[in-house]
Amino acid sequence: MQNQIPDNWQLKKLTQLGELNRGRSRHRPRDARILYGGPYPFIQTGDVKASGGRITSYSQTYSENGLKQSRMWPVNTICITIAANIADLGKLTFPACFPDSVIGFLADEEKSDPDFILYSLQYLKRNIQSYAIGSAQDNINLGTFENVLVPTPPLSIQKKISRILAALDEKIEVNNKISKTLEEMAQTFFKKWFSSNEGTKYSLLDIANYINGGAFGKITNRMKKGLPLIKIADLNRGVSDNTEWIDKKVDDKYYIQNGDLLFSWSGTVDLYIWDKDKAILNQHIFNVVPTSDFSKGFIYFLLKSKLKFFQQQAGAKATTMGHIKKEHLKEQNIFISDNKNINIFDVTYRTMISLKLENQKLTALRDLLLPKLMKGEITI
Repeated sequence: MQNQIPDNWQLKKLTQLGELNRGRSRHRPRDARILYGGPYPFIQTGDVKASGGRITSYSQTYSENGLKQSRMWPVNTICITIAANIADLGKLTFPACFPDSVIGFLADEEKSDPDFILYSLQYLKRNIQSYAIGSAQDNINLGTFENVLVPTPPLSIQKKISRILAALDEKIEVNNKISKTLEEMAQTFFKKWFSSNEGTKYSLLDIANYINGGAFGKITNRMKKGLPLIKIADLNRGVSDNTEWIDKKVDDKYYIQNGDLLFSWSGTVDLYIWDKDKAILNQHIFNVVPTSDFSKGFIYFLLKSKLKFFQQQAGAKATTMGHIKKEHLKEQNIFISDNKNINIFDVTYRTMISLKLENQKLTALRDLLLPKLMKGEITI
């Protein structure tokens, strides 16, 4: 590593750049009633994992009693998970407590820029994860992080690097907010327009074809040859090192492209807009293709409006893996009157796709720049 950084950079331990400490929350289940439910945000490992780098929400709170046996960490603290999911990262945007399964790093801002440290740890994440130990679940200790060496330029350069990368992340976040707002508005319109039984009646099977993915167990590979095989796990986490690939020709109906509407119908029942380029669809997922009179956007918001029903149907199957069948689709109806401009939903859908694809490009650019900036290969 030392030969890969510029002369004016140094390898420094995190403890030389700020405070590094484990969170505190030691208690037994019977303590829950007195520790939780108060006004103090309590960050858990799942909150860090879901944050995308900036922690803006929390799933639990602490009471005064909870706070007494913990600690309130300030804004800009970097949270690092050390159990189950190793080295998931998120920076606090509000003061919060967190448990001993999370390490907090608080930058000494005369020596280090918080965003620079966050991006440095993202760059070093794979190396950090290689130190994970444990049988039931991977874990790592505070001592390991105390010995992590961070390639560290002068503070002025740290800030320049973090500004470049943060600008890309901020644009991604803005796009996500725009997409979320557009979707919420369209859902509101949909519920208002289609809450009555006036107009022509259609079942969900009348307005789209539901093409199930295939079973490809014998022709997959782990060498990233061909196209990724998209299973339900890949819909949630994206194409990763755990994704299987196929380098053989398959039936055309199993290929998916950007903008396709995917409906997982077994286990996890949910809707997804595909945005990771050409791939192959695995079984237990429908590629929803509208009939000629309808659009993907309209079908998307229609299925969204019925999603809770389908999830309840799947959840009712106590003895087997929850799933829905085409008969459930046939049972669900919608009434459409001629005076409703349903094309508005496709405009929203296409805009959401466009924002997703822009984010893919921004993410790729950030991931390309990250190692180059962190090794000083790009002079700024």
